[in-house]
Formats: sequence, C-alpha cells, structure tokens
Amino acid sequence: MTPLTTLIASALCLGALPLAQAAEYEEFGRVVRVTPQVEQVNRPRQECRNEYVQVPQQQQRGVGGSIVGGLAGALLGNQVGGG
Repeated sequence: MTPLTTLIASALCLGALPLAQAAEYEEFGRVVRVTPQVEQVNRPRQECRNEYVQVPQQQQRGVGGSIVGGLAGALLGNQVGGG
C-alpha cells in the first residue's frame, strides 16, 4: 500500500469512530420542571368528504309521444320525399 492510500484509509476509519460510539450512547436524567408550550392557531381548514344525497327522479314519460312523433315523421317524409 502506498502512504497516501494508508493515510486516506486511516482518516476514513477515524472519522467513522464518533458515529459508531454515538449509536450506543444513552444518558438518563431526572425531570425537574415542565412548562407546556401551547400555541392557539385560528386558521380555517378545508375538509373534503363524499356526501351522498338523494335526488328526486323525474317521472318516466310514456312512449306514446315517441310513437306519434315517429308516425308523423313517416307520413311527412312520405308526402314530401315522394316515397
């Protein structure tokens, strides 16, 4: 190994040591005083939801008007079209 490679490898290993030790470090203490941090925010919020609403349906129309219209169209077409 060249001296430069050894130096770089050593620097990387030494740089990683604090990270390895920090993963296993825990410290406990006694809580002396607690003060709640409360902030009241008055902002409107948007609330989206699906709402099902009953819609009155239109009454079913009879087929009589369609039949009369079809017959009138056939008679008019026969007279005008010369068929």
